[in-house]
Amino acid sequence: MEQPEQAPEPMGITPYLTAILLCDQVIQDATTKKVTLVGVFDRAYVPAFPGGVAATLFARLTDAEGVYQFRIEHVYIPTNRVLGTADVPAQTITDRLQHVQLVLAMGLQVDEPGPYEIRLSANEAYLGRAPLEVLAAPANGGLPMAIEIREPGLQLSVVEPTQASSTVATAAPASPGRQAGGLPSDFLVGTLHHPLLRLRHPVRLAVAQDGEFVTVTLDEVDEFGYGPHLTAAVEDWQQTIAELYLTLRAEHDRLGPAMADLWEQLQTVVEARP
Repeated sequence: MEQPEQAPEPMGITPYLTAILLCDQVIQDATTKKVTLVGVFDRAYVPAFPGGVAATLFARLTDAEGVYQFRIEHVYIPTNRVLGTADVPAQTITDRLQHVQLVLAMGLQVDEPGPYEIRLSANEAYLGRAPLEVLAAPANGGLPMAIEIREPGLQLSVVEPTQASSTVATAAPASPGRQAGGLPSDFLVGTLHHPLLRLRHPVRLAVAQDGEFVTVTLDEVDEFGYGPHLTAAVEDWQQTIAELYLTLRAEHDRLGPAMADLWEQLQTVVEARP
């Protein structure tokens, strides 16, 4: 009996994300293959809650080689609650100079007004996000922007809440691997999102709540980032690490013992793009 063909195991260097946007529609010219994004937005008006927003995610990547399992997560930022997920079938990319585009039509669940984001990861490592501010539609109409509601091509699977309340102060006890308030205990990051630098391998950042801020830390280099929510803290860490690397590289022949040790350790995590 012939065995069914198995999907390839995800593996490969972490891609560099050059763009991630939400729009109404993506159109590709059949002849030139040029892509047109129609109705790019980062804000949506919803007439009633809970409700939904139809959107198309456009992401463009390069510097990729391997087999990739891309995942989309729809997250409510204040509580870091994952409202929906979708996994893209494994994609094989063979040319690191190639630009790869992901175009995914989605139906997004929104339970209340506020800031949301669509996170993109490759082989479980975070690549970047598209923010979405959801507002209640004015009762008298006259919206400054209209969003086309249509049948989504990719419906995100709903993730049941792990907290009884959406507020951090009254959140239920954390489940294993997660803290009270919905924050994970760690977060896998695959890129610095920098045109000149990249991570040698995905790194797992420790996550903590510090008052109103979230902090992320990489123990190997003892550098942290902080921000009002998880991905803001990650972006601050990415910028901090990139600036530190470029500074130490420029001064590497004049560093004292402590900074020389830090520079040596940092090079095990970060490298210049070829």
